[in-house]
Amino acid sequence: MIPLASFQMGMDSVELEDGRSFLIATTEKALSDKVRDSRGANISTQRDMKTYLLENLRIDKEALIELSPERIDQIAERYRSQRIRILAKLVRRLKAKVED
Repeated sequence: MIPLASFQMGMDSVELEDGRSFLIATTEKALSDKVRDSRGANISTQRDMKTYLLENLRIDKEALIELSPERIDQIAERYRSQRIRILAKLVRRLKAKVED
């Protein structure tokens, strides 16, 4: 069972003009949940993660660069997930390559 604090991390509250509101996951939270819950995906390295994201999920590399590795690290800490830590490291490495 996932603690409530883990669920709340990475959720934004959106309020509509009529006063109704709802929660929506940030991009980092949605991708972290997908990575964490992917059964059968053999992800133990950044190379595995990159292949999974770009080839299996068909995520655009530029979209990954836009993610916040700090936010992903926070989610990884709450979930205690090695896979999500790998995701954060990969995003950080991709960002560093762009900045060079």
